[in-house]
Amino acid sequence: MIMKTKIILTISSILLAFSFQETNAQTFTKNNWTSYCGWHYGNTPAWGGWVREFVQHSTGFDLIDTVGTTLIVDTVKLSNLFTSLSTINSTVDIMQLDGGLGQAKDTVKSTAFINMIKADSAVFWKSLVYKQCNKLAQLTNSENRLFYQLGNEISSAALSSSIRYAQGMPYSGGSDYDHFIIPSFVELYMAPTIEAIDSSSVFNFGAKGKINICLGSITNAGNTAAQRFLDSLLNYTITGTYAHSLAGKKVYELIHIITIHYMMGNSAMNIWQNKLNGYAKWIGTGRVKGVWSTEEVGINKANSGAGAAYSARATFRYLKWAIDSSYTSKVARTNYWGWDYGPANTRVDNFNSELYNFLGDTKLSYANPLHTTFINFTNMEWHGFLNDSATKGVLSILGTTTQTISQVKLVNNGWGTISNVSVTRYDTTGNYNIPITLTSLSDSVLVTFPIQNMNTSVVLLFRINIQPLTVNIFEDQAIKKNYTYQLFPNYPNPFNPTTKISFSLPQKSQIKLKVFDVLGREIQILADGIYEADKYEVEFNASSLPSGVYFYNLTTGSNSITKKMLLIK
Repeated sequence: MIMKTKIILTISSILLAFSFQETNAQTFTKNNWTSYCGWHYGNTPAWGGWVREFVQHSTGFDLIDTVGTTLIVDTVKLSNLFTSLSTINSTVDIMQLDGGLGQAKDTVKSTAFINMIKADSAVFWKSLVYKQCNKLAQLTNSENRLFYQLGNEISSAALSSSIRYAQGMPYSGGSDYDHFIIPSFVELYMAPTIEAIDSSSVFNFGAKGKINICLGSITNAGNTAAQRFLDSLLNYTITGTYAHSLAGKKVYELIHIITIHYMMGNSAMNIWQNKLNGYAKWIGTGRVKGVWSTEEVGINKANSGAGAAYSARATFRYLKWAIDSSYTSKVARTNYWGWDYGPANTRVDNFNSELYNFLGDTKLSYANPLHTTFINFTNMEWHGFLNDSATKGVLSILGTTTQTISQVKLVNNGWGTISNVSVTRYDTTGNYNIPITLTSLSDSVLVTFPIQNMNTSVVLLFRINIQPLTVNIFEDQAIKKNYTYQLFPNYPNPFNPTTKISFSLPQKSQIKLKVFDVLGREIQILADGIYEADKYEVEFNASSLPSGVYFYNLTTGSNSITKKMLLIK
């Protein structure tokens, strides 16, 4: 007698996050979500994938010392910088503010820097930058891990005033997005610095561009004047007065990353992505390969208790943008100035740590709640994500105006079979769990809770546990069958609301089993991955679908089989 055993395996329930016509719902972040999130200074948070200015005031102009009237490199401070940076996990990217003219926002430093460059045609400055790069190139995994940001808030009125003053003009003549300062900024600072960085890259790694060059951050980047300033700067043609080898080059041919400030958390919900794409248009032009938000939230917002709310906007908007555009974390990432500032339980660190503790360090797919959630209010922003095993999801509801909310409907088509939900409110007083009631409907789960007053400093974070689909594998232990590629008729057929679909494989194969409607729109992926030679059975649940004809298709490399089934309710 042949003995058979029944082996139960779980596979990910597949998120159908957008409407049926939007097939990019199953696109994941290219890297784990933490790789897209960075912090300023100090110790590494668990969710931190990269760091900006790990130690302050230890690069560039700050490494200059004097012996009498002679300028020298402060090698002790440089060694201390290297020692500090070597403590960071070697998988974490390091961005340093290479302080020079672009960082000095006061008249004394600006004047001193310009005088130094002119005194010896930038020879000493280039030597300093070269030595600094060579030292930091000794860090573990330093190739393509080092990022030098040239300038900070370079479109600000403060920097404009300092540069104008250093050139003999009234300090009060400065303004935001001042195109007048571009030649001075590029010729006196950017060009000689880039020349030195590229020389070090060749020396240490055999080619230019292995040490990444970031164009110093554009202030208040949501302003259209900021984009015009950036366009003029990137299109500027270098004369090479202090960097002869770069004469005739455009700035966009020399920098790798565009950095921006205070747009992701501060822009209105309906305009941020279009404005961000205004910067992303440069990706692929010359050397440009990414747009990073290097300051979000800000100290004022953090200290007022709005750190969690504004970091939620920055985190979720940047992750959505990365998924929509299929960007890696080298192309798109955000950083939180003020990540550990603010009252207890209102900080960026509190919010991102909760994401990390719940989701883990995983890739995420986007669940567009516009198609999967019903909320009894309008003019509100929300974002939903699932982890790569589709066993956990998060939904954030962000206040944009003062209004209330007391109920959310999570539709199965978007979230899968929900087994548990918890809701945390973050506001300026702290964070706390909200008591909820779950009501299971035929197509969804209704989440009801006490009325919540929402505003721009409030975020509701839903943590959603999802029950994976179950696949039954039937294996004959006594006789190993010679299977063929087959897709069997579903049973029962017609069905309501569930039916079983079986298929067999003669050899280990990469397969995908999908369900479509009569218009060819993808409804659900039932199986996706590498499967051993065997016979498999999957259950399809159509409780949320209308009656009608549906098709299921098995694709295995060069093989494709389609069959029809009928749902009658």
